Amino acid sequence: MRRKIVLILLVIIIGGVLISCGKKEKKEDFEKLEKRMTELAEQYYNEQLKDFVKGLDVHEISLEAMEKAGYNIDSFKEKKCAKTSYSEVRLTLDENREVVGNYTIKNYLNCSNYKTSLK
Repeated sequence: MRRKIVLILLVIIIGGVLISCGKKEKKEDFEKLEKRMTELAEQYYNEQLKDFVKGLDVHEISLEAMEKAGYNIDSFKEKKCAKTSYSEVRLTLDENREVVGNYTIKNYLNCSNYKTSLK
């Protein structure tokens, strides 16, 4: 009887270890998502906002907005990222509120096992 209990406990412990180690998210996967988010935000800004919205120096582009505009966000869905995750596109404006120079993009991903570092 005691052997059976020990054997059952051993199987449960080994099974739990194997399950918890089997599906660990890799840091590289989320680095790829960050890069993909930047690419999509840049594409969205250039196609949807650049020539249509003037005078604003910050644009927030969510995964939800990208999806509604027809962009493929399946890789974010697979990693269980919230659709409220967004990219912030920052522009430099002159005194006439015209864009000058390049823009910067900062991501704020919120996924099941990952959040963008706020360094």
